[in-house]
This record gives sequence, structure tokens and C-alpha cells, in this order.
Amino acid sequence: MNTMKKMRLWSIVLLAVGVLTFSGCGDDDDGPAALEITAITATGNDLKTGEEVTIDLNGVSTATDVPPNAILAVTFSREVDATTVNSSTVTLNNGTSDVALDISVSGSTVSVSGSEELVRGTIHTISVSSEIKAQDGGSFVTSSRTFTTAGRAPAVIPQEDKLVVYVPFEGAVTEEMGHAVLDDNVGFAADRFGNFEASGDFNGTTNFVGIEYGADMSNASTTVSYWMKLPSSDDYKAHIGTTDTGITQYVTFCIGGNNGTYHEFNRFTCCDLGFDIDVLKYFTNHVNSGSASALAGSHIEMKNEGNPGGDKVVEADNIPWLEEQTDEWVHIVTTWEASGHRKAFFINGVPSTVFELTPSAEYSLDAATIDVDGIDADPTNSKNLYLGTGVPYWATINNNVVTPFRGDKPFAFKGQMDDFRMFSVALTDQEVLDLYNAEKP
Repeated sequence: MNTMKKMRLWSIVLLAVGVLTFSGCGDDDDGPAALEITAITATGNDLKTGEEVTIDLNGVSTATDVPPNAILAVTFSREVDATTVNSSTVTLNNGTSDVALDISVSGSTVSVSGSEELVRGTIHTISVSSEIKAQDGGSFVTSSRTFTTAGRAPAVIPQEDKLVVYVPFEGAVTEEMGHAVLDDNVGFAADRFGNFEASGDFNGTTNFVGIEYGADMSNASTTVSYWMKLPSSDDYKAHIGTTDTGITQYVTFCIGGNNGTYHEFNRFTCCDLGFDIDVLKYFTNHVNSGSASALAGSHIEMKNEGNPGGDKVVEADNIPWLEEQTDEWVHIVTTWEASGHRKAFFINGVPSTVFELTPSAEYSLDAATIDVDGIDADPTNSKNLYLGTGVPYWATINNNVVTPFRGDKPFAFKGQMDDFRMFSVALTDQEVLDLYNAEKP
């Protein structure tokens, strides 16, 4: 009996040892512990201040105001196998498409940044796939985080496919439609949304921007649009002067002077009003099917005297603009629609002055055009696009070097400019209003 008990006892002990031995083997088969994300941060420059900020993307709530130039740092629980990290295993999507990324690995941290600035005011999702492994072979479970970039989402631009020039002034002078930047002699200041160094700041003497001419800038119908902010009233008066003193005029953009197109702002004493008024002249050069000449210019002006009649079908009375709107952002748009012979001026989305020209036997202004041959024949002129000055009347050019003075006076724009656009079509009144509403603060 005692012998039987001993045998049973040994059987139980052996069974227990076997179980323990099996369990131990199972633990060895589990391999390395799982790889986990311990932190995700975004570091970049605050749009309002320009200062560097770091935002936690790994919190409970979705992060907002992430700098568009942010570098995302994904930190894991231990070192990552760099061979498993690439644009397939780490992705960033802006809701429309995957963002082109620059990716690097250092120990347990994967750094991710967009090859270009991230779209502003837009929800983005960063995803890390299970294909990523730890250096010791530990596995990872697919994970993602969502955040919203700082700033205003891109405006929906009417007739955007007809844009031929776009200069956004986002901390640098770039032309987004493919034309070369020739001169970027301009400062930067806060834009109409308060974003740091996001508009061109022109000093009224030496600052200007030069953009290389392209044939796409010469169109039968056309639209010019930009935002501008004149300096405070006293500074504006000191710069523009009066009829008897000061420079009395300046240009915001110009291609080829009277052989092309420009915006000229004037101050003079109007004969019927008897006091100084501000005027915007929108000059366009045209193919002329009338008998007077092959080409002819249109020097039509917006005066806001409130007396429409004849070809001038709209003229608003006493709109407070220019001097009355100094130190405020104003949206300026002009259009030429060739088939209707219609030239229109818009302030903040509203038609201020509209001309519907009646063709005559001598002058039937048809398609607008940049007279490249005429410009090239004049060594004092240039077919390139200038912002803040203009050749040949408000600046001089010598061996392609532009000086924004005529004589001893600077006929240059003083103030800020933003979002300069040229279209190859005339926007309708509704489209101009839509553009204003899309871009306004």
C-alpha cells in the first residue's frame, strides 16, 4: 500500500514537472515584446508669431493649429528596424491624397515631414503600419493619429484653371504658375489674417518684384486681382502728396507700360470737384479693328464721382477707398471682357465703375494684347511683369537692372500686397464677388 502511494505521488510530481516544462517552452516561443508608440509630436513655426512651437499629437483629443511646416516625431518604446520604415509603412494623408514625405530614423524615433508645406486649415492623418518592426524583431500593431493644420483652408478660386500668374507672398517671392522670379527686392509683413510675414511689404522707394514675361500673360480677355493695404493716412499723404507736391502717382503692377497693361493710382484736383481725389487707371492695350491704327490703348479710370452716363454704365458715388481706407486691407479687381467691350473696376467684390464701350469707325477696341514687338524695340521698356513699380514710366531699366525712380522721385507703391493673380478670362461680377468672399478675412 505504501508502495502504491509512493508510485502515485511520483506520477503526480512527474506530471507537474511536465506541465511546468511545457509552459516554459511556450514563453520562449512568444518572442520579443510588442513595439509601441510612446509619443508623437509636431514641431514647427507658429503662423502668427513665427516662433517655434511643439504640439502633442498623441493626446486623447485631436490636435489643432499644427504648423504647416512641422516635423512629426514618432517615438517608439525601443529602437526601430530602419529597413522597415519607408513611404509605404509611414503615410500622411490630407483627406484628398497622400502627402510626399521626407522620412528618417534615429534609434527609437521616426521623423516625418512633408516635402512641401502641409495644406493649411486641413485635417491630416498620419498612419504607421504593422510592417514596421523593432530592431529585435518585435511586432507593431497598425496605428494612426489625426490632426488639423493651422491657418485658413485654401480658398476656392473661380476659374482657377484660367490662372496665368499667382504670387502668394508667403514669406518668399514665388510665382506659382511657372514663371521665373527675376527680382524679389521686397520685405514681408503680416497678412490680412495676421499670419507672420505672409504679405509683400513695399517701402515706396526701392522695393519691387520682377516676374519673367510669358506669352500666357497676353489674353483677349483678362482679370487682375490682388489685396493691398496702404499705410496709415499720414504716411500715405506724405508718400502720394497732393496735386502741387509729392509724386501724385504710383503703380501696383505693370507689363510694358502703354504697350501692355498696368494699374496707376493718381491724385489730382478734379476740374468739376475742385479738390484732390484719388483715381485708379486701368490701362489695357488692344487690337483695334477700327481705321485709326492696328493697336490702341484704353486709359479708362475709376474716379467714383457718382455720375454714370454714356459708356460709363456704373459709377458708385463717394465709396470710401484709398485714403479713406488706409491701414485696412482692400480687394482690388479689374476685368476686360473683349466680346462685350466691357471694362470693370471692383472694390471688395462690388462693381465700382463699369464701362461698356461703344465701338466706333476709328476705334473698336477688341482683344487685349501685350505688344511684345513694340516693347522689345524700345530699350527703355520691358515686357516683364513688375509689382510695386513699372517700366518705362515709373522706373528706369538699364542692362536689365531696374531702378524704381523717374528723375529724382520714386513712383513706387508704398504699402502691402498679397495674393496677386492674373486670369486669362474676364471674371463675371458674381465670380469676382465669390473670389472676394473666398479670400476675405
